[in-house]
Amino acid sequence: MKVLLYPFRFYLLILCWHATAQQNIVAKVIDAETKQPIHQAKITIQETLTTTLTNAAGYFQLSADTTNFLIVESPGYDNGLLKVPKAKNFLVQLKKGPNVNWNDGEYEKGLIDSGYRVGIWQYYDEPGKISIKINHSTGEFLYLEKDTSRYIVTVDSTWSAMPLDIHPRYIGSRNEFIKIIASHIRYPAQARRAGTVGTLHVLFEVDTTGQAVNFSVIDDIGNDCGPEAIRALSLVPNHWTVATKGSKKYRSRFIQPITFKLESGNTATRNKKKSAAANLPEGRKLEELVIVGYGSFR
Repeated sequence: MKVLLYPFRFYLLILCWHATAQQNIVAKVIDAETKQPIHQAKITIQETLTTTLTNAAGYFQLSADTTNFLIVESPGYDNGLLKVPKAKNFLVQLKKGPNVNWNDGEYEKGLIDSGYRVGIWQYYDEPGKISIKINHSTGEFLYLEKDTSRYIVTVDSTWSAMPLDIHPRYIGSRNEFIKIIASHIRYPAQARRAGTVGTLHVLFEVDTTGQAVNFSVIDDIGNDCGPEAIRALSLVPNHWTVATKGSKKYRSRFIQPITFKLESGNTATRNKKKSAAANLPEGRKLEELVIVGYGSFR
């Protein structure tokens, strides 16, 4: 059987033959390269308001006439246009568009299209254990790991610890969060020359729109280390879940410890500053990040 294909980059494979005009069709949409099903691909009967989405297994079902055309769309893939075949069951294979890559890392899995995350992504704080599942194309959270611990949020202008229905966290793996900071932060030259080492703490808030704001250093160890820590943290993509209990959203507070450490044979004149961790305000403490500088110093 000949299938009329318009100039869109996708393929249609007919699985079985059944000649009717108006019919209930069941079809599956898959990735042409990986052969994996495409979840939430959008199928529309051209020039109508009739539309549907594929399920988790890539299947969709609708009633259509053999004179109709179907538009098949999914983020990161070239759109397809095909005439409804006489077969009731068929397979649609979509090809990825230009500049589309599949990230299949230990901590993150999802599709990148022209530098942007699209479709459904899964994030793992621990290998094999999903922490977040989100559709980046729609902003819909499909899964968020349960956390019954208390978070520091502001209630009536007072910071209080309370359990939440949705806990605030970076939308991504904790591993990615640390890697982004580490890739941007630099050991200040002045601190390296002076042999300045020690731990500082960056305090920041996540507001009710999911933005990280109000960065400040509680116990700066000096020689530009504090401003450098804030600069690096501010370069992390500003995407956070919002602290929520019931229908109420709250501002939350976090503390990021950052330790500056020097590796050199000359350790006699290091300018070590003690951490003021005991005097920190209340806040959710994140995993410590250690920045190591190399070279000689006096």
